[in-house]
Amino acid sequence: MKNTQDYKTIAGAWKIAQEFADAEAKNAESFYSLNNTLPYKKDIIALALLNLLTSNDFRNELLCKGEGGEKILQTISSLMFSLATAYFPDETEYRELIETKKLMD
Repeated sequence: MKNTQDYKTIAGAWKIAQEFADAEAKNAESFYSLNNTLPYKKDIIALALLNLLTSNDFRNELLCKGEGGEKILQTISSLMFSLATAYFPDETEYRELIETKKLMD
């Protein structure tokens, strides 16, 4: 997984979104995928997508493009949903989640 793109900038967030969309296309035949198939950590992808969806400048620029811009915003929203529902942690991440839960209990 990469950590080189800055999700805080529109350009960096857009690059992360594009690479995640490419990963989604490669995993299209599978309803569920493991996190290790993602190009970045799941939280970085989520922050990048959220940045794009909440940036007024980005949204205004896309909405000026008409129907095509609206379609891009819908696609970004769909990517956010698939990130939240279709990716399971790999074995190491799963063990860390279990350990964290034990510590919290």
